[in-house]
Amino acid sequence: MKKYKIYISAVLMIVLCAVSTSCQEETLEALPRVEIEFDVNHVSAFNGNDGSVTARISGGKEPFQYFWNNGITEPIISGVRAGTYRLTVIYGGKGVAAADVQVLQPGKDLDLTLEVIPETYYTARDARINLTIEGGTPPYSILWSTNVTTQNVRNLRPGVYSVTVTDSSTPFAIKTTAQAIVPELEFMCGRDSIIDVNGIRYATVQIGNQCWTKSNLRTANRPDNPEIVINGRHCAGTNCNTLMGAHYTWNAAMNGAEAGAGVQGVCPTGWHIPSRAEFNQLRDYLAIDGNGGTGTNVPRKLLGANSSSGFDALFAGNWGYSVFPGENAVFWTSDQLPTNTANAYYRLLNQFPIVQEGNIDKRSGMSIRCIKD
Repeated sequence: MKKYKIYISAVLMIVLCAVSTSCQEETLEALPRVEIEFDVNHVSAFNGNDGSVTARISGGKEPFQYFWNNGITEPIISGVRAGTYRLTVIYGGKGVAAADVQVLQPGKDLDLTLEVIPETYYTARDARINLTIEGGTPPYSILWSTNVTTQNVRNLRPGVYSVTVTDSSTPFAIKTTAQAIVPELEFMCGRDSIIDVNGIRYATVQIGNQCWTKSNLRTANRPDNPEIVINGRHCAGTNCNTLMGAHYTWNAAMNGAEAGAGVQGVCPTGWHIPSRAEFNQLRDYLAIDGNGGTGTNVPRKLLGANSSSGFDALFAGNWGYSVFPGENAVFWTSDQLPTNTANAYYRLLNQFPIVQEGNIDKRSGMSIRCIKD
């Protein structure tokens, strides 16, 4: 406990001025010198409230009235936190004295520093946040918004993350929260891949001003409701585990949406089922010699695991009463036949030098390629 002593003397002067032109100054008796001493019990732990201050007055003249800046009117204040407190004393009914006293605390507040290391590439899901803790009293209790309790967190995707750290100060622990943002890298078609709702990764390819997936879709659950299995998804043998991919009925592929351009369907967010017009745009671009390979034979530029365009269409066939692999690659479009809404349009690739178009019952199963919005 530390003691603080402050000396204050006071002489009261009263100036009496008559209403007339004369003014008279009267000097009253000098009050005895005031001595204010403080006995301070400082806070025992950071952020605590067990500090106390006792004021002792010597000199001056009774009566003494006490006024602390926290509203207490007694000579003792207790249960206080660290800070500066001012005591004002009125004595002898005339004199005023004031003094400040400081209540201290050990240690310092928690200081959290978050270092964000972004993903190494788009959808890598390997971002990290390193946490540095200073101040307070170790050991620390750590809880991230992902329910991880380690100091550093790994394998993060873009998003906002927060961490709450509680130290071991007694009797009052310090709790501090900090937040960090893991940014999303800019997507680059051809360099980066995308991930569907099942965690399946798809490489991408830039063809003209369009960005396509390089392999057929295999998604098993609805992207808008991952707990629901897609009704109308068919697997031929082990094709759903390979680049051959799944076959989808048209309604399954559209995920209940109506025909038209820009329908996401079962594609990952930010991608959609290609329309007839978008397939035509792909065809017209590749029909020019030098675009996506030499020559003007579009199917030749699209077919095969190492196609010159990078589209890499495989002969997965289609699903009807049975699977017809043959030498066909068949893809749904997002358009239906206007004169017979039970049928939808598809695109077919085989050894013929043209991209073929037809329409078929929506209950048939076709491959799905996705195109970026």
